[in-house]
Amino acid sequence: MVTKRGLEKYMGEATQIADEINEEPELVIKVLKQVEAHMENGRRQPKPPAPEGGISIRAAGRKYGIAPRTISGWAQRGYIPVMLRTRNELYVDEKKLIEVIKFYKTSPGQGKSTIRQKLNTS
Repeated sequence: MVTKRGLEKYMGEATQIADEINEEPELVIKVLKQVEAHMENGRRQPKPPAPEGGISIRAAGRKYGIAPRTISGWAQRGYIPVMLRTRNELYVDEKKLIEVIKFYKTSPGQGKSTIRQKLNTS
């Protein structure tokens, strides 16, 4: 992976690189500038704020002591409404999540069947 400092080094050596690959220095500089622009734009964007009444599954996992994978599964099955889905985050309705967690924790070791029974009959 090329770092910003490494890219600056290559910019300084553009003429030498151009000679080695039999290209014009202007073309090498143009390509290096495109790489630099891509590096600036390619960084992960900051995550958006949670929607009103929502929580990310990662934050919920930390807050309530439930694995994010479990919460994600509940959302996929429709037990918890998904409020917002981004590239890196899944936000769910926190009130509904709390209800499901209460069902889940009432029967240790039988959480899945308890949730299925409670939510499929209501």
